[in-house]
Amino acid sequence: MNFSLKPNTIISHLLPGAFLLAAVAAILWTIDPSWIERVALLSAATTALIAALGFLLILLCGLIIDAIRNLLESWWDKHSREDKEGIWWDFFFAGDEKKLEKLVDHYYGYYVFDSNLVIAIGAVTVIVFLIHFAYKTLPTSIWISTLVVVVLGIVLFFDAKNLRRDIKRLAFHEMKANLEKENDEGATT
Repeated sequence: MNFSLKPNTIISHLLPGAFLLAAVAAILWTIDPSWIERVALLSAATTALIAALGFLLILLCGLIIDAIRNLLESWWDKHSREDKEGIWWDFFFAGDEKKLEKLVDHYYGYYVFDSNLVIAIGAVTVIVFLIHFAYKTLPTSIWISTLVVVVLGIVLFFDAKNLRRDIKRLAFHEMKANLEKENDEGATT
């Protein structure tokens, strides 16, 4: 299968990075609005350069968030009851192409987006607390916004957990059937 980056895959990496940077910029703007005025005084070329670097920073943040998710995946699989080796991931390499495409389109892209956004929300929450300790006080609006974002993060966490459970069930069932089929073919020859 010629597997290319699909829009939902790109979005699941870029949006969490953009959310993280936008949230940090909003927090900094709330604390000190004057830095926006200084940015507004820059030349058009400098602003374009900052925008390009901003996009690269969004991509970098998204990829770092995704790498954290990958590390958490390994830990989660090692603590699994039925599949400590994580063989269900083999479905992404050895599974039926049509089923894989359906799995990626209907489950995996949303799972990665939810998981990455939960990690970004966690990072923003930590940043809010670090800024609070540095400045000793934060406006009420930041605390209310953080609470709303954390509640959203909890909803996304449970959605990601359910999506992962469904992906694992579908992929594990398919890989288990493939292993049984290979064992049966090996026993008959």
